[in-house]
Amino acid sequence: MGFLSKIFGTDPESIKKRVFEGLEQRFAGDFEMTNAAKAGWLTAVGENFGQRSQYNQAIEYFKDAIKLDSNCISAYVSLGLAYVVKEMFKEAIDVFEKADVLEKNIKESKIYTSFKDQPYLLHILNMNLHFPLGIAYMEVGDKEKAIDHFEKSLKAIEEQKNLKEAGGISEQDWEQNKKTMTTSAETAKKLLKQLKQG
Repeated sequence: MGFLSKIFGTDPESIKKRVFEGLEQRFAGDFEMTNAAKAGWLTAVGENFGQRSQYNQAIEYFKDAIKLDSNCISAYVSLGLAYVVKEMFKEAIDVFEKADVLEKNIKESKIYTSFKDQPYLLHILNMNLHFPLGIAYMEVGDKEKAIDHFEKSLKAIEEQKNLKEAGGISEQDWEQNKKTMTTSAETAKKLLKQLKQG
């Protein structure tokens, strides 16, 4: 039995209810931050389901997060990734395109502060958005858009490396994301080469 199960019980709805009550108390009076925190929690739980290949449950949590906070870009990106894994490419494209619009408008939201203070998060977000969006476009046969998004993902990875060299990323954060970035970069380069040749 896990730590949270010992405290809250094993019923997911009772856990959710208690977590939400705690967030409502913590952000009392700030409806926007309360919903953003709830959406963040739902996204984290959804990602946990995704890591265990329980994609249907993950998708439901991501959708619930978006209902609570339509600006929760991480929920959109995670939902799009789940759709890609399930080979629901048209749905993935729709969700990723919404996330792309949100990313462009991110400076208007309260979460921008965390991105401004930790710019590496924005590069990771861009990589996690554009790489799978490139795959989805490739799978539906839109070669031009696939190329565009693979190039954007490579640019985000390059910006991340530049930020690391400038000392803007802690060693721990760098190591945590290095493997994913390396794999994504290698795959994006291979796919770009294939798309441009054929």
